[in-house]
Amino acid sequence: METQNFVTSEIQKLRNSMKRILLLSVLAVLSVAAVFAKEAPSGYYIQSYWVLMTIHEDNTYTVMETLDVYYTEPSHGFFRDIPNNVWIKRDISEAQDGSETAMKHYPVEMEDVEVQGYEFAYDEYEGNHELKIGSRDIYVEGLHRYNINYTLKIPADRVPQSDIFFYSVLGTGWDCDVDTFRFMIDFDKPLPQSAINDVQLYVGAEGDHKNKAADCLYFNKERTRMSASISGIPAFSGVTVWLPLPEGYFTCSEPWQTTATLVLIGIAALIFAYVLFRELLGDKHHVTKVISFRPPKGMSSAHVGTLIDASIDERDILSLIPWFASKGYLTIDNSKEHPVLIKKENLPASAPKFQETLFNGLFPNGTTVFDTGEKSTTSFGKAWLNCESQLNNLFKDKLDNADTKTLGILILGIFVASFAVCFGSTDPDSWIHGGFTTLFFVGLSVCMLFFMSEMKGILAKCFLGFFITIGTMMFLVCYSDATIDTYVPVEYLHALVIGAGVTSIFAINLTYMTDYRSKVLGEILGLEEFIRTAEKDQLEKLQAEDEKYFYDILPYAMCFGLAERWEKKFKDIHVAPSDNFVGSSASGLITGGIANSLANRMFTKEMKAGINAEKAARNAAASSSSSGSSYHSSSSYSSGSHGYSGGGFGGGGGRRW
Repeated sequence: METQNFVTSEIQKLRNSMKRILLLSVLAVLSVAAVFAKEAPSGYYIQSYWVLMTIHEDNTYTVMETLDVYYTEPSHGFFRDIPNNVWIKRDISEAQDGSETAMKHYPVEMEDVEVQGYEFAYDEYEGNHELKIGSRDIYVEGLHRYNINYTLKIPADRVPQSDIFFYSVLGTGWDCDVDTFRFMIDFDKPLPQSAINDVQLYVGAEGDHKNKAADCLYFNKERTRMSASISGIPAFSGVTVWLPLPEGYFTCSEPWQTTATLVLIGIAALIFAYVLFRELLGDKHHVTKVISFRPPKGMSSAHVGTLIDASIDERDILSLIPWFASKGYLTIDNSKEHPVLIKKENLPASAPKFQETLFNGLFPNGTTVFDTGEKSTTSFGKAWLNCESQLNNLFKDKLDNADTKTLGILILGIFVASFAVCFGSTDPDSWIHGGFTTLFFVGLSVCMLFFMSEMKGILAKCFLGFFITIGTMMFLVCYSDATIDTYVPVEYLHALVIGAGVTSIFAINLTYMTDYRSKVLGEILGLEEFIRTAEKDQLEKLQAEDEKYFYDILPYAMCFGLAERWEKKFKDIHVAPSDNFVGSSASGLITGGIANSLANRMFTKEMKAGINAEKAARNAAASSSSSGSSYHSSSSYSSGSHGYSGGGFGGGGGRRW
């Protein structure tokens, strides 16, 4: 019996020993696994991370961080990254119910940086304030304590409905585990109870808003201190406090960029208003109409057509053909499918050069017939373009002069606006957007200056279309880029871009009249007004006094674009046949109405083809003597991110080096 009891006792001791051995083995395996778990990801981990903060009334944060870092591999130290800007989705609805939100961008300034007992270097790099802690010549291992102090300055939030404290006390950028994390935040002003009731604490990866831990937060009875302690935070996880506050809790001042931007916006707005007032309401173009029944003495229809709008149009030159007929130099036979021109006599030696050029182009080399429906040769196209050029030279200094004073003021306004957009839309470390905007406005200014001094007609319209297109693209870029809302509300900058574009469009003809044009324009405008509004009894009286009256005024009606209206007015008025205007009826122009209008019928596709052929030949010759150039540029823009864990100000992270 005793032997049996002895055996049983020994077996029990053996079992207990095996249990101890097994337990020790498991603990050893776990310990080794834990060591490898610490070593594998990054060669270091943080045993304890302690953050002490004071939140001041002016929205500056005094931060003290104490980190107990354990290096499992030889290291110089670590980098501490703190974002220098942040994007936050803010509730801007009046009811603060989230029905209207806007993305707000805030730059974060960092000051008074200290690292006690260790070498460090401070820089700003890729959207972060970067501290490089440690020495290149020294390696460390094991446990080391770091004390980091700094101050963050947060700008005004530009949301009049509320304030907010949205801060990542632990950023999601750390690539190592944190065994224990604690923070204590002191507020200069007591927190309202409503804010404490709504406070949220998020723990987890960036953007994770499900992992709430508000029950870990503690507040003192004075409501001036918030604290929490959290254990076992894995790499790339953070801790973020979201605390809504009533409007006026923070009394931070505007950054200098905001003041500068608002001043520049005001100056640019005043300049644009001045230019618009001068262009739209000024009296520099004021001319008094003098109703006239006859064209100005000594002026052909081409003269009048050029002077009325300070430009040379196709109809101005085309109107010379019936003007030649009204003077007896040629006959227009309108009875055939296409009008036929028949030469009667040469122009007088005193005729202007442009008239002689076009007339000889109609009847070259002694010919006396020009069929507008026959295939035109390039000789007619050459004569047409030369006539246009000579007419332009004739009026080169007699039409409108560029208003260089107002133009200079406008360009100054555009430069001011460009700097306002640059200051107001870009944080100090990313000037690409503002630089692009500045280049756009400067380029617009240069193009406009060139436009004002050189360009007329269709080329002017092309440049106007270019300005509108580029301006629209620029507006869309501004509207879609959330980073534009940095120092002033985005609406201010949109208004500035639109204002610059609208002012430029209205000022596209920024000129003033010469004395010559102002003297004759009143009579020309009076003739146009008469052709537009003349009553039947007036026209009957004038036609009775001069049987050639209808034919004499017809070329001028053509250059005003009123030929069809002029013909309609004489539909029920007797007009005697003319030897110089041959048709199927008395005039061949009146009874046919719109379908047989001289202005519509005479400028045939064959005549246009001759002009276009000559234009193409000249363009080809010009392009063969010049070479093009190309320009290519590329740019990139990087921005931070926002969320809940890892969102708000602060945060960032670190990495070993």
